[in-house]
Amino acid sequence: MSPAAPFRHPFDLLAGLLRAWLAAEQAPEALRAALPRTPRAWATVVAVASRNHVLMPFAAVIEALAVAPLLDAELRAFLATLRTANRQRNLALRRQLGEIVALLNGVGIEPVLLKGAIRLVDDLYPDPGWRMLGDIDLLVPPERRAAAQAALAAGGYALAAGGRDGEPSYAGHHHAPPLRRDDRPAPVEIHSALFPSRGQRRLLPAGLMLAMARPVAVDGARARLPCVAHQLVHLIGHGQLTDHGYLCGCIPLRDRLEAAALSGRMTADTDWAVVRQRFALAGYGRPLATFLLALGDGGLHPAPPSPDAGPLVRLQARRVAWQARSGLPVEPGLRLLWRVARDLGGLGLPPRAWRAQVTG
Repeated sequence: MSPAAPFRHPFDLLAGLLRAWLAAEQAPEALRAALPRTPRAWATVVAVASRNHVLMPFAAVIEALAVAPLLDAELRAFLATLRTANRQRNLALRRQLGEIVALLNGVGIEPVLLKGAIRLVDDLYPDPGWRMLGDIDLLVPPERRAAAQAALAAGGYALAAGGRDGEPSYAGHHHAPPLRRDDRPAPVEIHSALFPSRGQRRLLPAGLMLAMARPVAVDGARARLPCVAHQLVHLIGHGQLTDHGYLCGCIPLRDRLEAAALSGRMTADTDWAVVRQRFALAGYGRPLATFLLALGDGGLHPAPPSPDAGPLVRLQARRVAWQARSGLPVEPGLRLLWRVARDLGGLGLPPRAWRAQVTG
């Protein structure tokens, strides 16, 4: 869908609001005219925002674009309350992150921040309330993983009670068992690799990210931030491969927004060439090409074309666009089927057709 297309679906309305914020523009008149006028219609927009994990950016953008007065008063109050609560939680997470990094520094480890933990320190978004975080993810050298876990244990962290029943062993897992403290807001996952499978790890080896990460201070402690290209590779790879977004035809607006915002920090051709090279070397050209086409759906970012954008990729992109606007529970159904296929694999019946879709 082109940026000029009508805002006929809540997904397009949300994409239009986020696009206007990214471009530092006022909401165009066509977008303002498309805003719902009834509480029921707004409830649908909120549901789509929540499903796409952009409820906090949506709440912030309507204020930034001066369209909040057009919302129902009760909804405005609800969104403001959510923003305040998430901002306060993320500030607490920022303090927790500083404590954790200091504990790791005490045993000679400077962890690389991953995923939402990066957003606690890098100012990609205007304030800490934009991003919702479930946990704190950190990358350490594989040979220091046990030492990192021990340092956190010495700092009062422990395995969550009853949290291991029915879960696979973490011996060969890409991250150690999550640790938590009851008096801290989030669990911590110490990663020794960026992806779970051997094939996905070719996409971005942990050693490469560790080597190219730059130093950053976190409340006086020392951590490291991945380069922007590596952040994009991890963002796209995690969502499309590890979380099976490519298989399920799902690219949530949160991933599109974050990729578009990160793109603004890239050195154009050089960084995009790194991203394309990493996906090509690992054999995941089609998932990347599909993601890049999805960035243009709603006009969030004019991503560079991919050499893998052939007929199959364009068909997959149309599927992603349709599912984003469909009220049918397609993605949950596919995820259920994937879990069944995974369980069959555990019984010695490899789900080969599913595996082919995941690897692109």
